[in-house]
Amino acid sequence: MNNWTQSIGLEAIAPSQFRDFERRWVVKPFRRGNFLHSQVINPLTSERYEDLVEQFCDRPFVYRINVRHDGLWKRVYKSQFNSELVRSIAECARGDPIQDNHFEMKFLLPENRGTGAGERAYISFAERNGLIVGYRVGIHMNNADLFDVKFVTPREFAYGIADSETPFLPKE
Repeated sequence: MNNWTQSIGLEAIAPSQFRDFERRWVVKPFRRGNFLHSQVINPLTSERYEDLVEQFCDRPFVYRINVRHDGLWKRVYKSQFNSELVRSIAECARGDPIQDNHFEMKFLLPENRGTGAGERAYISFAERNGLIVGYRVGIHMNNADLFDVKFVTPREFAYGIADSETPFLPKE
């Protein structure tokens, strides 16, 4: 499987705690719906976008990167990755004035290709205290094996958010 994302834990939490975490990150809340609320444990972190993108390119089950550029989403698929594009993606992410929900990594398990919502698995990033933090995770439960999911749910989707008061450290 994908050991890189399997180190990211998702633990079920109360909806009120989830909303508190959203407020602390000062982010636009997830739409309300029938999903399992969870906390992201051990989020991906890095000091450089280039490192995140290069690591992403080398992993199985990667699908695409979304990066905001001039207010619009630029979608870059794995088949397009090359060293010049890695630099371009990093520059776009670094240059975004908001530095929140401006950079996403999307994953796709082969058995879920073409199933619509079952394809969903992503990590959204924000910058905090000089670190790039994968603070949000969204998964269709078909993709639960990509992460260290510590719950079972009949719900189709789980969304996770990290506790912004947790000290984040760069990963080796």
